[in-house]
Amino acid sequence: MSAANVTSKTATAILNSWLDRLDQSLTTPAEAPNVQYYGTGESTHWAIQSNWNVVGALTARGVLQKDPRSIHTALAIFRYLLGTHRTGDLVATDGKQWQNHWISVLGIERAACCLKLLTPFMTAEDQLRFKNLQLDMAEWLLDEYDVAAGLDGLSGRNRPESNLWNGAFLHRMCLDYPDHPRCHEFRKKGTKLLLNGISLEQDASSLSRFDGIALQEWHVGANFTENYSLDHHAYMNIGYSFICLSHVAFTHYYFKLSGAQAPEALYLHAKELWQTVKNFVFADGRLLRIGGDTRARYTYCQVYALVVFLFAGDYWQDEEARSMQSGLLAILDKEQQINQDGSFYGKRLANIRQQSYYYYTRLESDPAVALANVLTISDRLGISDSGTIGGKQNPPCFWTDDFHAAALLRTGNSIRSFVADGGQGPMALCLAADRSDMAEWQSNFFFNFGLHRNQHHVLRHNILRGKDQFVGTSVTEWSEEEPYGEGEEVYRVIRSYAAVAGLPDGKTLLVCEYVIAIKDATLDFRQTVNWQLPNDCFNGGKRWYRGGNNFTCTTASRPGQSLLIPTHTTLLHVDGTTLESIYGVEQFFIRQRETPAIVGQSMRARKLHSLFTDEICGEYHPSARVKKGACLADTAFCITADTQWEQSIANAGKTQQLPTEGLLRAMLCRGVNRVQYGFAVNFDTVAHKEFNRTLSPGEAILVEISSSELESQAIVHGR
Repeated sequence: MSAANVTSKTATAILNSWLDRLDQSLTTPAEAPNVQYYGTGESTHWAIQSNWNVVGALTARGVLQKDPRSIHTALAIFRYLLGTHRTGDLVATDGKQWQNHWISVLGIERAACCLKLLTPFMTAEDQLRFKNLQLDMAEWLLDEYDVAAGLDGLSGRNRPESNLWNGAFLHRMCLDYPDHPRCHEFRKKGTKLLLNGISLEQDASSLSRFDGIALQEWHVGANFTENYSLDHHAYMNIGYSFICLSHVAFTHYYFKLSGAQAPEALYLHAKELWQTVKNFVFADGRLLRIGGDTRARYTYCQVYALVVFLFAGDYWQDEEARSMQSGLLAILDKEQQINQDGSFYGKRLANIRQQSYYYYTRLESDPAVALANVLTISDRLGISDSGTIGGKQNPPCFWTDDFHAAALLRTGNSIRSFVADGGQGPMALCLAADRSDMAEWQSNFFFNFGLHRNQHHVLRHNILRGKDQFVGTSVTEWSEEEPYGEGEEVYRVIRSYAAVAGLPDGKTLLVCEYVIAIKDATLDFRQTVNWQLPNDCFNGGKRWYRGGNNFTCTTASRPGQSLLIPTHTTLLHVDGTTLESIYGVEQFFIRQRETPAIVGQSMRARKLHSLFTDEICGEYHPSARVKKGACLADTAFCITADTQWEQSIANAGKTQQLPTEGLLRAMLCRGVNRVQYGFAVNFDTVAHKEFNRTLSPGEAILVEISSSELESQAIVHGR
């Protein structure tokens, strides 16, 4: 697909399709017939953000396409926001006015570049009220808001994105209202917030100067690890790394549109963060979230990457970013075409719309303002169209981070990763780099089970890196949060011991797991292996499987009922990736649910579905009571990416379990490079010896085994 098909013309068409049907989501309050609101119109965070998003989108269309009706509607919603703020004279639909807090400026920041286009259409009263609203916010941030930063997401001090948007807002107030008597204070606190956005531990000793003061004096804490891993929402959160960069982009362009230079503090570590997280993007623009996601799939963080790609392609002249932007526009366009009603997510997120219109309208408005920014910035600054899709398909990368025991290995046309502290516990990926539609993060390749609301707790983890290989281990427990019964306590009920190895053959991943119940519990379901394969709009709603014993099967998305399909094989191939059991699996099953399997488990207990998947299981058990001490999983398997079925058949049976004592687990695996490897992990509480190495409890090793050593192993193990 050429750039002309997916750049500004496509962005305009996508935005227009959504705005053409916007009226059905707008309401005119009876008590204030000159204003309108989008969605639920409440005074709370997301409702306010959504309305700013829509104002930005309408303004972009109204000005760039010379559409007076869009300007009229943008002003009506704008006046609703002005009136329902605490400086205004209206109340929102919940009978309250929206207040100043840590996130109150977010909607304005995302719409700011577009709002510059709206200014000529504002009355003098509009401009005065907007000034009063913004300066009220600025003084609140100055007097009431604490500057905090910290690595650990559970501490409540990990605030990179909010420090950036609040710091940027204060600097914008200095730009727009330079005569305000507290302007110097705004600038100083704004700089402190910005410098504690993309902040690292090394900043605590840095003598680099900002506004004449050394960075070490501005520094409050590190939000990112030295390898640019982020623990936002208490897991390795690639998505929020992009949110941070999006605010660098929004602010950069606001200043540029104003003919001014953005504060130097805005760019601290931004390029280094981009150079890291660009490795966490597929060539088609979809985020490669190796640490998972606890929100609706392919929505919030994904769409704001559009602005990041624009910024990186323009400011840092990164051609891959231009290509990613084109690809992501194509993905948005594809889903909108499938929906057939102009919505961005109307079909895929119907469950969310039914359960929480508040959340759904927030999600729907995010792509609108992201597209509006891309169009406004490109038009006003003359930024040329993006490049063609799929520039560099899979740039090589080997990245590790100790904080989350995380590894990403990109080689050839394969992507392999492991994160011990992911959004829903440990998770791994192994897939071809050109198959972003196969990436899913919900406990992928690890024991999966149902509780009312399960929360993971990492007891220990480790990552070891070799030249072109990695070994990761983790011990994780799960508790059932917010139990139903009165007086019922929160207990930890499941413990998983896991080990993963990325082989030096460029394509193979080994996964080994031992799971026990540590308390009596009732599980809604439980399944081993748990390969989560998206089967939704992005792959055309079909998956085709081949397996041993001449197994073939085609599954359709949205089956209308729950299905459990036996395969009668321990070798399964789908869309260029092969799964083979080493031990613990008698046959694979393909599980399909009547409702989407992928749920959002954020700060709230409600589960909101966002994606259908095929779940490849080793064992599946429906709701049952399990007893303390019961072994729930004892499995090992290998996944090979970017391979053909004929290769899979030829290499079948080249993995084998070795006999061991206690909870030591060991196996042999021949890689696609025809080299033999030994992998061992000690799940026991005492040391064991394997491959001429003593393994302490929790330790795992991956070794290359020569022909003579292989023969020796056969003798030792009696084969």
